[in-house]
Amino acid sequence: MSKELFLKQFAKAKQSHSTQMNQLKLLVRNMPLDDIEIYVGMKETGLGKWFYDDTIPLKSLIHDSIYNDIDNFLNEWQDVYFKIYQIYYPEKPQGLISKFLKKRHKVSELDQDKEQFYFKEIEEISLSLRRSLNSIEGRLNTLPEKSYNF
Repeated sequence: MSKELFLKQFAKAKQSHSTQMNQLKLLVRNMPLDDIEIYVGMKETGLGKWFYDDTIPLKSLIHDSIYNDIDNFLNEWQDVYFKIYQIYYPEKPQGLISKFLKKRHKVSELDQDKEQFYFKEIEEISLSLRRSLNSIEGRLNTLPEKSYNF
């Protein structure tokens, strides 16, 4: 794989995370969403697919501590992400990726408070995650082309 291709895939994975955050923002602001995908596991998301791809020796390109931090952020993010969706769509998703085209569940005031709490929490996790991703992006950009021969 070339360095250029690797970095393009990385940028696409980061954009995927931003798209998910925007989708959540629309949901908690009670904006209409036509088609919602709920990712039951982090490895099914765009960022997760890239990060956990066995064909990419990411651990060899970045420090273990940063890799572990990102792994922890991804898992924390997924846990909170799913809690938010469960407020609006209490049906249990089937399969790895589920699409819910049904109307949203009517949300009580208590659930609105929970959802606001969860959304603030997921924004903080996302910010930490993006900082770590930006950090490794700087590292990946400085590596020579030969580091990407895998």
